[in-house]
Amino acid sequence: MQMSTRILKEPLGFIRILEFPMVLLAFATTAGYSATLDVKYKCTSIENVFSFSWFYPFDLTNTAISNDLCKQEGGSISIFGEGAVSQSQFFVCTGVLSFLYIIGVLYVYLFQLEKYESDHRWPLLASSPAVLQDFVVTAVLAVFWFIASCAWASGVNVIKGLTDFNLIKNMFMNSVNPCKDKESCHFTPHWNYAALNVSLIAGFACFFLFASNLWFIWKETEWFKSRQTPNVATGQTAGGYPAAADVLPR
Repeated sequence: MQMSTRILKEPLGFIRILEFPMVLLAFATTAGYSATLDVKYKCTSIENVFSFSWFYPFDLTNTAISNDLCKQEGGSISIFGEGAVSQSQFFVCTGVLSFLYIIGVLYVYLFQLEKYESDHRWPLLASSPAVLQDFVVTAVLAVFWFIASCAWASGVNVIKGLTDFNLIKNMFMNSVNPCKDKESCHFTPHWNYAALNVSLIAGFACFFLFASNLWFIWKETEWFKSRQTPNVATGQTAGGYPAAADVLPR
């Protein structure tokens, strides 16, 4: 089996190369995100540290603490709200599916390009051309990226609102002992939202790349080529006008 890199120099293959790191960046920054808040508090003369974290898939409803850190008894309170589970999972799932598809289609481009371009019944569905399969899957992933990125943008806004440092601090100082005594607790946040912002940028970039690649895949389909062939045979351009060579005086 011989490798051919010709298609990587064309827009069809080159855009796939750009999609690879962008997809990886999108789902890695989301699935790998974590944040921690350390709360130092005093019970009598002993200093203690209470830490809690939130991370993918951002199920913030499970984050609850006792309303008395010293006695660890009594009721508990929920620190956050509902979170953004479905949005983050759909976004990461779209990224993983796209990542696997890019690996597979790059293998086809590099090692079986001749079959991809000429064998209209290869490789998946016996009745579907390979290029058509590529077009349909790419279109579906482009739609997925648009929906997932919009949903994740809403989810990120929810996460930012629920995990606002001042909001959490005020909740502790109003509802949790001994933090009601403002001098008894010190808060140290260990997070920022840069990774989540990067994931959003990468997500919309993935939508743009997959949508852009549809045109170059379309040009490889029989639908496009069959429309061009009659024009070439009759000496007409794609717009239906005579070719320049036919109207020039002989």
